[in-house]
Amino acid sequence: YSFSEADTYVTKMISRSLTANQKQKMIVCDTDARLVPRLRDKFVGQIDVFEPTRVLQAVGSCDVLLPKILSSMVTTAPKGPRASPDGDRPAGRGRKRRTAKAPAGQSAS
Repeated sequence: YSFSEADTYVTKMISRSLTANQKQKMIVCDTDARLVPRLRDKFVGQIDVFEPTRVLQAVGSCDVLLPKILSSMVTTAPKGPRASPDGDRPAGRGRKRRTAKAPAGQSAS
Protein backbone atom coordinates (compact mmCIF):
# COMPACT_ATOMS: atom_id res chain seq x y z
CA TYR A 1 0.00 0.00 0.00
CA SER A 2 1.05 3.56 -0.57
CA PHE A 3 0.70 6.31 2.01
CA SER A 4 -2.13 7.89 0.03
CA GLU A 5 -4.05 4.59 0.00
CA ALA A 6 -3.53 4.25 3.74
CA ASP A 7 -4.73 7.82 4.31
CA THR A 8 -7.82 7.16 2.19
CA TYR A 9 -8.56 3.96 4.14
CA VAL A 10 -8.19 5.67 7.53
CA THR A 11 -10.39 8.57 6.39
CA LYS A 12 -13.10 6.14 5.23
CA MET A 13 -13.00 4.27 8.55
CA ILE A 14 -13.30 7.51 10.53
CA SER A 15 -16.14 8.70 8.30
CA ARG A 16 -18.01 5.40 8.76
CA SER A 17 -17.53 5.55 12.51
CA LEU A 18 -18.77 9.14 12.75
CA THR A 19 -21.73 8.23 10.53
CA ALA A 20 -22.68 5.20 12.62
CA ASN A 21 -22.52 7.02 15.95
CA GLN A 22 -23.89 10.55 15.76
CA LYS A 23 -22.82 11.34 19.35
CA GLN A 24 -19.21 10.36 18.74
CA LYS A 25 -16.58 13.07 18.79
CA MET A 26 -13.04 13.07 17.49
CA ILE A 27 -10.11 14.94 19.05
CA VAL A 28 -7.38 15.90 16.59
CA CYS A 29 -3.96 16.71 18.04
CA ASP A 30 -1.76 18.43 15.47
CA THR A 31 0.66 21.32 15.28
CA ASP A 32 -1.10 22.59 12.13
CA ALA A 33 -4.07 24.73 13.17
CA ARG A 34 -5.43 24.56 9.60
CA LEU A 35 -5.99 20.78 9.69
CA VAL A 36 -9.20 20.61 11.74
CA PRO A 37 -11.15 23.18 9.69
CA ARG A 38 -10.27 21.17 6.56
CA LEU A 39 -11.36 17.92 8.21
CA ARG A 40 -14.63 19.50 9.35
CA ASP A 41 -15.34 20.68 5.80
CA LYS A 42 -14.53 17.23 4.44
CA PHE A 43 -16.85 15.43 6.88
CA VAL A 44 -19.65 17.96 6.30
CA GLY A 45 -19.48 16.99 2.62
CA GLN A 46 -19.36 13.23 3.32
CA ILE A 47 -21.76 12.74 6.23
CA ASP A 48 -25.43 13.74 6.18
CA VAL A 49 -26.37 16.18 8.96
CA PHE A 50 -22.81 16.30 10.32
CA GLU A 51 -22.20 18.76 13.14
CA PRO A 52 -18.71 20.24 12.64
CA THR A 53 -18.26 20.75 16.39
CA ARG A 54 -17.88 16.97 16.73
CA VAL A 55 -14.29 17.36 15.52
CA LEU A 56 -12.35 18.90 18.39
CA GLN A 57 -9.07 20.70 17.85
CA ALA A 58 -5.98 20.51 20.06
CA VAL A 59 -3.12 22.47 18.50
CA GLY A 60 0.31 21.38 19.59
CA SER A 61 2.52 18.36 19.97
CA CYS A 62 0.60 15.16 20.71
CA ASP A 63 3.16 13.93 23.24
CA VAL A 64 2.42 17.02 25.34
CA LEU A 65 -1.32 17.36 24.65
CA LEU A 66 -2.52 13.75 24.86
CA PRO A 67 -1.64 13.17 28.55
CA LYS A 68 -3.39 16.43 29.44
CA ILE A 69 -6.47 15.54 27.40
CA LEU A 70 -6.70 12.04 28.87
CA SER A 71 -6.24 13.22 32.45
CA SER A 72 -8.98 15.82 31.96
CA MET A 73 -11.34 13.09 30.73
CA VAL A 74 -10.73 10.83 33.73
CA THR A 75 -12.78 11.83 36.73
CA THR A 76 -12.20 10.58 40.22
CA ALA A 77 -15.10 8.41 41.29
CA PRO A 78 -16.64 9.09 44.70
CA LYS A 79 -15.50 6.70 47.41
CA GLY A 80 -17.95 4.13 48.72
CA PRO A 81 -20.94 2.41 47.13
CA ARG A 82 -23.07 4.27 44.63
CA ALA A 83 -26.62 5.00 45.64
CA SER A 84 -29.38 3.51 43.56
CA PRO A 85 -31.99 5.81 42.01
CA ASP A 86 -34.49 4.82 44.71
CA GLY A 87 -31.90 5.44 47.47
CA ASP A 88 -32.44 2.06 49.17
CA ARG A 89 -29.29 0.13 48.36
CA PRO A 90 -26.08 0.49 46.39
CA ALA A 91 -26.62 0.15 42.65
CA GLY A 92 -25.67 -3.23 41.22
CA ARG A 93 -25.38 -4.95 44.58
CA GLY A 94 -27.70 -7.43 46.21
CA ARG A 95 -29.95 -7.89 43.23
CA LYS A 96 -31.00 -11.39 42.32
CA ARG A 97 -31.07 -12.65 38.78
CA ARG A 98 -34.27 -14.04 37.48
CA THR A 99 -33.97 -17.60 36.29
CA ALA A 100 -36.47 -19.65 34.41
CA LYS A 101 -38.12 -22.31 36.52
CA ALA A 102 -38.02 -25.83 35.14
CA PRO A 103 -41.27 -27.77 34.93
CA ALA A 104 -41.83 -30.24 37.75
CA GLY A 105 -39.67 -33.34 37.36
CA GLN A 106 -37.06 -31.65 35.12
CA SER A 107 -33.84 -29.97 36.12
CA ALA A 108 -32.90 -26.53 34.93
CA SER A 109 -29.61 -26.50 33.03
